Amino acid sequence: MTRASLDKKPADVAAMFDGTAERYDLLNTLMTGGQDRRWRREAVRALDARPGERVLDLAAGTGTSSVPFADAGASTVACDFSLGMLRVASGGRRGRRG
Repeated sequence: MTRASLDKKPADVAAMFDGTAERYDLLNTLMTGGQDRRWRREAVRALDARPGERVLDLAAGTGTSSVPFADAGASTVACDFSLGMLRVASGGRRGRRG
């Protein structure tokens, strides 16, 4: 197993996330013991996005965190440097919320 370091190239990091994109939401939930769902709920509650407002979701991954804002009527843009994650998001798998 490779240790994490700050000298990784962005393309290598993006490739790592591209490779896990299809399973990312499940892995995230398992690694955090389900806390990822709580964090997303708290972020949605704290932001309290409303129709007509704009939300920029940086490091959006599969878009799971973006969905509640869009559902609330906010104009929501999901950004991530992993195209694999964004492809999963645009493929309709982002509907799982926690």
